[in-house]
Amino acid sequence: MSRLLQLKNDSGNKEQSTKTIKKDFVIAGSDIASLVLFDKLSSEFEEDKILVINDRETSPQEILHTWQTSALLGRGESFATLVSEEIAENFLEEPYFYKDQTLKPFSGRARPHKLLPYESFFIEKPYEVDFKNFFNDFEAVCAEYKNCSYSPQISSVDYDDQLWKIYCSDGSLVITPNLYWTSTREEFYKKSKEKLKERFTENEKNFLLEKWNFSLLNVYFELSNTINENSQTVFIPQSFTYDHGHFIVDFSKPTESGSQVVRAYALIYDHGLSEEEVGRKIRHLKKSLEKVYPDFFINNPREEVRFLDEFLSSDREEEGEIDSSELPHLPSFVGAQAPYSFQDTKLEIPNLASMLKSFSDFKIESSALES
Repeated sequence: MSRLLQLKNDSGNKEQSTKTIKKDFVIAGSDIASLVLFDKLSSEFEEDKILVINDRETSPQEILHTWQTSALLGRGESFATLVSEEIAENFLEEPYFYKDQTLKPFSGRARPHKLLPYESFFIEKPYEVDFKNFFNDFEAVCAEYKNCSYSPQISSVDYDDQLWKIYCSDGSLVITPNLYWTSTREEFYKKSKEKLKERFTENEKNFLLEKWNFSLLNVYFELSNTINENSQTVFIPQSFTYDHGHFIVDFSKPTESGSQVVRAYALIYDHGLSEEEVGRKIRHLKKSLEKVYPDFFINNPREEVRFLDEFLSSDREEEGEIDSSELPHLPSFVGAQAPYSFQDTKLEIPNLASMLKSFSDFKIESSALES
């Protein structure tokens, strides 16, 4: 579901297969969803039946770390109801906003600067998710994952005679009856061969090309000192004179040693934002943090930057569930890009809930290749 700002992949790869790989189950993706799915499959089937196609060489430890440093926290009671067994209720203080050089509670009489679309989602109570709860045996996954990983770029995808055909940048052809896609919907559409696109129904096109409402700049900090004694969310206006929205900062509970994890977000509505503009936004974020918390950078905290570029909101033109049975020409989407499997909730940003729900709803279709 996430990525760093990346250079575009080389698109000049030829599709003349030099070798053919046949597997009963293929997972396309290198995110936390692919890892959880691999664990589910490997717990029921032999390793030699499973292949994970990554866009780069990685490890389970690295995937889990990337998730932990870039994850958007779940919000609100609707989210808590959906995934009650996997969440931790670590944020106990109500959210605050910064105005007139002081922090004020949202429940008080003062009103914050204008909230831009979807910022109100972050006022809801946050919940942390411990993804290790989703694994049967994380250490076993670490040992098995490397043996099943394959790391070329995917050049194109086709579907013929009930088999998925994945053409890779190294010239290989991967064939499987069961393709699980954890990368983005848009990427699958771009990788689909033209004759496959011609078979897509209107529902499938709408699903794959559903408009993203915003992107998210996420800066993760590990501080050796405690900045906020409470675990809470703080809204800091990006401008004190104009309605440019807020930097939204989640302070996790300080550890016994006094260290603290802080996640800072900025919603990005311009899908054409350049790397230079993102850099300016990060510098502005740091200045704003230092203005409100003068000791924030005193000990040079470790930081990691993620640009999460595909977020949906629930204010779609057509509300309700997306039934995967209405998507016959598509692979199984698992993770944040999965079809919504719930409708009676008030989730303004359903990506994380959709991911977790797709794990609990996941069922293995055990069709296999003929030997």
